[in-house]
Amino acid sequence: MGISALGSAVGGIIGTILLIFSATTIATLAKQFSSFEYFWIAVLGLAAGIFASGGSPLKAFASLLFGLLLSTVGIDPTLGHPRFHFDSPDLLGGLNYIVAMIGLFGFSEVLEHLYTGTEQKYEPPQKVGGALHQFYRKPILLIIKEKWLVLRSAVLGVFVGFLPGAGADIGAWVATSFQQMRKGKNPVKEGEEDNEDDRIILAGTSSNNAAVASAWIPALSLGLPGDTVTAIVLGVFMMKGITPGPLLFEQQPDLLWSLYLTFLIANIVLLPLYGFLTARMASFLIKIPFKLLLSFITGLCVIGAFAINNSVFDVWIMAGMGFVAFLLRRGGFPLAQVVLGMVLGPIMEQNFMVSAIKSRWDLMSFFERPLALGLMVATIAIIILGVRLKSRFFARGEEVKK
Repeated sequence: MGISALGSAVGGIIGTILLIFSATTIATLAKQFSSFEYFWIAVLGLAAGIFASGGSPLKAFASLLFGLLLSTVGIDPTLGHPRFHFDSPDLLGGLNYIVAMIGLFGFSEVLEHLYTGTEQKYEPPQKVGGALHQFYRKPILLIIKEKWLVLRSAVLGVFVGFLPGAGADIGAWVATSFQQMRKGKNPVKEGEEDNEDDRIILAGTSSNNAAVASAWIPALSLGLPGDTVTAIVLGVFMMKGITPGPLLFEQQPDLLWSLYLTFLIANIVLLPLYGFLTARMASFLIKIPFKLLLSFITGLCVIGAFAINNSVFDVWIMAGMGFVAFLLRRGGFPLAQVVLGMVLGPIMEQNFMVSAIKSRWDLMSFFERPLALGLMVATIAIIILGVRLKSRFFARGEEVKK
């Protein structure tokens, strides 16, 4: 918990600094963006998502395609045709990806434990120093020791958070998966403790909050929400007469600096302070009997799915997605890519259709603009680099097995 809170604080500060120095430049570029560039940004995010899993790229690609299929449920965002609604008015609005996430990552965990029949019992760890020592001193020493890991994960989070709709969760998954692929590259010396699990946690949390800050880059400069939180805040901005976009940097710079200062204060003060209080609370929660805890998690999944739209139908969707996720996990298919496909699928589809219609279906127009061409080259580079890294790690894994 200490690694999580302090790693998040450090990653959030790095992300905020990069936000301050890059948002203005991106806002300048954003004035030249059209539907062609937005299409390639979505494709870039999907391509990166294929290699964000520590497992097989083919299975990750299959999960991504499944997520894209789910994103087509409901009204066509361009032409307005209903699709895959099966005569149900509840499906005309599409599948809410937050409801899907609750089923994919929450309810499926309950089904997994019920299927395997495993019961985890809490075993108190051996005390090494007081709570403050465990929460602050050890994580700080680890962050100092693994400073390049923190910086690399934060930068990964910034890039992922910049992708419209990707958000902090996807950033954490990418950094965690990348660190898992590097597992074993840090040899443990004799007499030293193996901190591989700590490094994986540190990578995810550093990337998580860096992505939270960078999600504001497309929100402020392009008017595109980087995640659910920025989408809500952008709605509040519109209610107050504040229009996000390139002109915001020219007309209301004081508002931007207020946001930057808020991010810094939140990461410096709130996370370490409230993180410690949450850790103390969690130390009591894990002592709850495992079967009772599973019932509690199931109740939270039902309440969370219902509360989003006050709809019982969403509860059934959550349960269905949980069952599908259970089957995917049994087959070794990653789940994060399903969510990524659901989030970026509508953005890619809508901008493709708008671009194709205004160019009268001249597909060469997707490669004529310099920015669009640059994003396409970046997409190809990510695919080539991802294939090479995957093949290298696979070969190294085979050598370790031998």
